[in-house]
Amino acid sequence: MPLEIPAPSDRDTIDHARRWRAHVEAGRIGTGTPSTAEIALQHLYNEEVLWGRARTFAYPAPRRSRWP
Repeated sequence: MPLEIPAPSDRDTIDHARRWRAHVEAGRIGTGTPSTAEIALQHLYNEEVLWGRARTFAYPAPRRSRWP
């Protein structure tokens, strides 16, 4: 989604755009949070559970009612 170009008189928006560009060029955007292999595997498993593709996930057995 392209952003509209701000008017030259809109100094706040232009300043914000410059700071954002510096932030991106410094490499602080898109690198992701560093994590361990264990955390990455846990995230993968959680995603599989949410999508219903986990091989080790089982729904709990339904409880029997005490009353007939």
